[in-house]
Amino acid sequence: MATLPNSAALLAAKGDVQFRRAEMSDAEVSYLTAKKLDPKEVHAYLGLARLYSTYSMYRIAYGELQIAHQIAPGDLDVQRRGCARFREKNNWRYWKPISPAPIPTTNRRPNS
Repeated sequence: MATLPNSAALLAAKGDVQFRRAEMSDAEVSYLTAKKLDPKEVHAYLGLARLYSTYSMYRIAYGELQIAHQIAPGDLDVQRRGCARFREKNNWRYWKPISPAPIPTTNRRPNS
């Protein structure tokens, strides 16, 4: 952090660590700063979505996931987190319109 204080990716990673340590307000500041430094940093949006979902702010979390999906629709983290979030609530109707490709599922063997 000392050598690259303005790195959005590092700030997003710092937010992840703070989230895991239950330092929620610090994590939110780190994610928002990362988002401000680089509006294309997908992990900042994913971190905010996870954080807001923890706060039961589902509508705002969904908005962050949508932005992450618009930035990087092919990113596996975006697809997994969005898919897992809406699979929990059985809200496929919200995820399906913004999904560009089949949503990744568990590793199943094809029928032979």
